[in-house]
Amino acid sequence: MVRFDEGNYLLKEWFFDKSSDELHFQLNNDDVIGKMWAASELVKFENVPGVTENLSELAVNDPFWAVRREALESLNNFNTEI
Repeated sequence: MVRFDEGNYLLKEWFFDKSSDELHFQLNNDDVIGKMWAASELVKFENVPGVTENLSELAVNDPFWAVRREALESLNNFNTEI
């Protein structure tokens, strides 16, 4: 995982295509901002096995409320029932 702005000090808009595996890793190993971004990006991988389960786990067990909320919002954008 590469972080070019650790601490999120720079005002920026960035585009970085990552695979679902890379996003899963970031979801489980990054800081709050990185986890929230990864959760929002995983919406693109709705049909990939493990995405729903990983977001559901995050929505229930992450210690920070904003990460849990982002995981729920991502799950809400899926077209399937959970």
